[in-house]
Amino acid sequence: MSDTQPPAAPPMGEAPPGPPRPFLERLMGALKLDASVYEEVEHDPDALPQALGVVALAAVCGGIGSAGHGGGAILAGVFAAVIGWLVSAGVIWLVGVRLFEYTSDYGELLRTIGFAQAPQLVLVLAAIPVFGVLVRLVVFVWGLVAYVVAVRQALDVDGPRRARLPARLGPRRGADARVQRDRRRLRRSRRGDAVAVRTDRREPFAAPGALRNGCAHALRQALGPARRRIAR
Repeated sequence: MSDTQPPAAPPMGEAPPGPPRPFLERLMGALKLDASVYEEVEHDPDALPQALGVVALAAVCGGIGSAGHGGGAILAGVFAAVIGWLVSAGVIWLVGVRLFEYTSDYGELLRTIGFAQAPQLVLVLAAIPVFGVLVRLVVFVWGLVAYVVAVRQALDVDGPRRARLPARLGPRRGADARVQRDRRRLRRSRRGDAVAVRTDRREPFAAPGALRNGCAHALRQALGPARRRIAR
């Protein structure tokens, strides 16, 4: 038995050592959800045409798997798949890089997401009438997992960049908490001011009674000597 150990996976965010793998080997690795393949594709700018080829082949296989679609429908499907690939990479870049401040670029996302379309090659088997629904269901789950793996590798979600994310968001959360506390205090003070204003507004309605009592007292004092004279 040999004591040799398999090569360790490269740290996330670093290119795998050794020469780049050929296209078919990368395609098989993408089908197997091999994270090292997506990491290699991420750091290989020359893999962009390969990623475009995977997207186009996946669209063609999907068109073949859909019974009754002719050549024009397949070409339209290829065009729609390429547009969706470009748009999805742009959305992930805006959310992951601009919003959550992960380090990546548009080209890396294009390459990894393109190879994540590899499970859709199996859609060619959907042309079989008995297994069509089952094949589509399996490919949907398979492709979703591949998409997640590709995005994680492109954005280095589990790498050192993620460790800096809470530090960046921490002051913002603290500031948000302080803003919420200030707003609560302001609402309480406004409620207190409103109660005081309502109390002040009720006081003029109580003033006529006090004024009437004071006038009656003053009138009795003024008429007191006259009453005593009349009584005499």
